[in-house]
This record gives sequence, C-alpha cells and structure tokens, in this order.
Amino acid sequence: MKPILSASITNCHVLGLDSIVFKQEAPMVRVYLAHKDHVLWRNKPDSGNVMSLGIHQHRQDITMVPLFGNISNILIEKRRVLKPRIRLHRYIYSSQISDGKGGFKYIIGDHWAILKETRLLFPTFLSGATAHSVYVPKGETAAWMICEGRPNEYYNSELLTNDPILESADLSGLYQPMTQERLIADMLILSI
Repeated sequence: MKPILSASITNCHVLGLDSIVFKQEAPMVRVYLAHKDHVLWRNKPDSGNVMSLGIHQHRQDITMVPLFGNISNILIEKRRVLKPRIRLHRYIYSSQISDGKGGFKYIIGDHWAILKETRLLFPTFLSGATAHSVYVPKGETAAWMICEGRPNEYYNSELLTNDPILESADLSGLYQPMTQERLIADMLILSI
C-alpha cells in the first residue's frame, strides 16, 4: 500500500505524532509515527506529569500493531490493587478530524482510577469501547499501525485526564496537513 498524502496529518492528537494513512475508506489503515520531540512521554502512569493524550474510546474496534520502538497502552486497572488512585477529570471531546472542530468540554464528576502500563509487543486488539492512551518514552521514536474494525455502536466521546484545565488548551498546532516533504521523511524513518 502507498501512503495517501491528502488524508495524512502531522501533530495528530498531540505534538510530534504523525498519522500516515494507507487506506482511507473503512476499515481504515494508518501508521502513527512518534518523532523524537513527541509529548506522549507525559502519559506514563504515576509520573506526576499532566497527560498529553487522555484516556479515550474509539469509534471502531482497533488492532494496534507495533512496528518499532517502545510503545505502551495506558489502561484503567479493573482489578482491585493496593495502589493510590489518581483523580481524572472528565471531558467531552470534539474531534477536529470527525467533527471539523476540535475541543474539550468539562463534565462535572471526576473519576478516580488506577492506571496501568501495558507494553505493546505484538498485535493487540482493543474493542472500540476499551478506553486507553499511549505512552512512548521521552526522546524516542516509535511507530505502530492501526487497523480499524467494526464500528463501536456504544461510542462515547468522553475523555479522562489528570489535566484540570484541558478546556482552555491551545489546539492551534494540531491536525496540520501533511506535506510531501514530511511524508517522504516519515516513510524513510519507517523503512529503516
């Protein structure tokens, strides 16, 4: 498959993360490439950092296929564990890609949870209803493929994060059109 320039974007969801689309029509196939200057490192549980990408669902089931680098899913721990819970604020998320305008609206009623990190070592299926975030260590490059599956009929655009002021976040640098030069550079990184 060849990348589709017109459907690919830079700074997808967070700064330093490119989305390279290889198949645009459903089921979509794309590769996320985290450049060395990404901010996904802020999502490591128990680090005390304000998250750069909140815990979220997907509109479809997805399979995450690691290509290279250290990539982890950040999930809400379902078991009873003796660890301190962290306060997560609730927001409704509007997608720049799907809705044409990105943003966050605060919802009253915080959520207390324990987050766990699960290293992505092999293709991993996540139902669309499984809320997650992604962590990549600071300064490291990583890439993973997303293969979309069935639509999530119970999709909820709620996002959980430890960021208490996400509603006023500056999203102006996100979701930029991919340039031909950037796509060529990304494809070189992916081919190594």
